[in-house]
Amino acid sequence: MSRVSIWLRNNSDALQASANAVQVVALPLLIATIVVTIWQLKLTREQVQFAASQTQGQIIQTVGKDGRELFLKVWDDEGLRFLLDPRANGKKDPKKIEAFIGVVIGHYALVFRQWKLRNIPSEYWDEVVVDARQFFKSEDVSARWKDVKRFYKEDFREFVDKL
Repeated sequence: MSRVSIWLRNNSDALQASANAVQVVALPLLIATIVVTIWQLKLTREQVQFAASQTQGQIIQTVGKDGRELFLKVWDDEGLRFLLDPRANGKKDPKKIEAFIGVVIGHYALVFRQWKLRNIPSEYWDEVVVDARQFFKSEDVSARWKDVKRFYKEDFREFVDKL
């Protein structure tokens, strides 16, 4: 028998006691590590949700601001005002109307994309749909849409066509 074997046989009780002591210490450490990890994951999830909420708020604010600016540009321009008020009188500039309608269609496409990315909540999206339905109902807008729709993604085309 080797010296190591003799030593192990003579000290097996001490070694077993040491192994038990390590297990007694290791188990609470393992549980504590798991608890801390779960807590950190919860905090990280809350931080991600908060950041997403902040981003969503900024997107809604930007979309709202852009929409207001477009509305005011139309309202202030007698040649475009008829897009909002069919009773409005003013000299219509077909090129200007065509360009402006294209800008607004692009705006709605961008808002649609943000909604698809879940950056716009459904309650705000419902308001956008009402506005878009009104916008795309106009004869001038419908005519322009038919000319440019092929340049937009299929899901946006389907959305507009179902309005």
